[in-house]
Amino acid sequence: MSGGEPLMRPDLGEIVRTLKKGCAPLRVFLNTNGSLLTTDRFEELVEAGIDEVLVSLDYPDERHDAFRAIPGLFARIRALLADLPPRERRRVVLTTVLHSGNFPEALAIAGLALDWGVNVNFSAYTPLRTGDRTLLVGPAHVPGFSAVVEELIAFKRRHGNVLTSDWVLRGMVRFFEGDGRLGRCRAGERMAVVNPDGTLSPCGLIVRGYRSHEELKREFTASNTCTECYTSTRGNSERPIRYILSDHVGYLRQRAEA
Repeated sequence: MSGGEPLMRPDLGEIVRTLKKGCAPLRVFLNTNGSLLTTDRFEELVEAGIDEVLVSLDYPDERHDAFRAIPGLFARIRALLADLPPRERRRVVLTTVLHSGNFPEALAIAGLALDWGVNVNFSAYTPLRTGDRTLLVGPAHVPGFSAVVEELIAFKRRHGNVLTSDWVLRGMVRFFEGDGRLGRCRAGERMAVVNPDGTLSPCGLIVRGYRSHEELKREFTASNTCTECYTSTRGNSERPIRYILSDHVGYLRQRAEA
């Protein structure tokens, strides 16, 4: 459940219960910037059946506030996590979109997540949403970005709280090497987005109003040539089977040990 900001909906708990009751064994995640998340709201969502709460974090300190234009947001997220019991923190995943300004901070963000007792997931910036290509990791910085990716993979091996697949992390390097382009996306075939009115979009960056999955595949997927993102959703949906198996075994082992 994403947005915009889904916590603006007062009926979010009811939506979670409906999904868990009607679509079991569906896993339900919430993607939020954290500005409206309180311990009471967190407990309400857990009671309703939420599996994971994904909280956006762009920097490992107060620079996050300036980037999001929400004063005090970093301190709010830190205080919220401190108030949660350790076991409930394992439901929380910090989500960081890596771009030209923050990719050197990726290891610090992973370390902060470890200190807070939560997991972290990384994705690659795309200008599809903002139109701003200055945040793409440019050719001169791709070697440095690649080195950061290998440090994250090593950190994951040691600590286990980085959820991003090795396949996806190294795919980000290929994406930025291609100046923000990587192959033809399989949106509509491997993934789809349900809009608030019940219609379908191929992804969160290309909003449409298809009335059925068949119509989406016929009208969009069959002729889609988009190459301009490598979001976590796309990267994970395109993993080879051996990565899907190894990633899920590692994730389930970590959940069992939490």
